[in-house]
Amino acid sequence: VDDNTAQLKSKEEEIEKKEAKLNHLRSVIENQAFSKEDIHKLENEKANMEEKVRQTRKMKEVNEQATLTKAMELNKMFGYLHPIVEAFNSRIEALFPKEDEASPYMISIQKDAAHEQDQSILLGGVDLKGTLVPKWSREKQQHVENISQLRRDLFDLTDNKEESDEAVSDIKGDIEVLVPTRRRAAETLQREKEEQDKM
Repeated sequence: VDDNTAQLKSKEEEIEKKEAKLNHLRSVIENQAFSKEDIHKLENEKANMEEKVRQTRKMKEVNEQATLTKAMELNKMFGYLHPIVEAFNSRIEALFPKEDEASPYMISIQKDAAHEQDQSILLGGVDLKGTLVPKWSREKQQHVENISQLRRDLFDLTDNKEESDEAVSDIKGDIEVLVPTRRRAAETLQREKEEQDKM
């Protein structure tokens, strides 16, 4: 847009210079006596100048239309960008419940900075690559480490459960061996008691 505007100004200045020269030539023609050859030459120069003026005006119109089209496209893009920014800011507020923690990461679109190379100016001074991306990378790494530790703990618990299941199975086997022995002992005890009662 800035390039088109600069070209447009340059063409306008060129038109003004050519119109001034054309006016000067007309005044010279009116105030001097020329030969037919001079007049023919001047008429050719005038026709050439008028053609250049016409072409320059046409280029100016084309440039103005291109500038208008680019401005409309830019507005349309900003229209698409606003809901994305609102959603981003909502997520930031959810991630950082305290306002003072969230505020450094809240984006506001600066439409007049669209031509800037530095993306953070367009985003209201927020440097996503320098602030959030490293922070999220560190947090992601921490979550990966936590998940790995949870997996190791889960494997340990699974091993412990298997060992416990084996121990319970062994104890059940021992109990199954002891049950008949206990029953026999109880029967023996009952018989001895009955014999004592008979005595």
